[in-house]
Amino acid sequence: MATVSKCPKCGKRRSQYLPYCNKCMDAAHAESIAKAQAVVKAGKCPMCGAGLKRNLALNGWWQCETLGIGRENKCPFQCFTA
Repeated sequence: MATVSKCPKCGKRRSQYLPYCNKCMDAAHAESIAKAQAVVKAGKCPMCGAGLKRNLALNGWWQCETLGIGRENKCPFQCFTA
């Protein structure tokens, strides 16, 4: 008989391929999006303080404006708002 995988946060049944149950995964995703939207609303990179720019490759993708400029000015911050 197969063992049932349980969510480590709430104890409910979860998929064997996911770390948490769907409800906990949705809550974590919503929290992540809310944090990213707050950063974008402030308009400054939380890592280095530089401005943010949109990457038009995907909707909702924001990056630090220093990303990819020179060798000493690389700031790896990126976030998704949608």
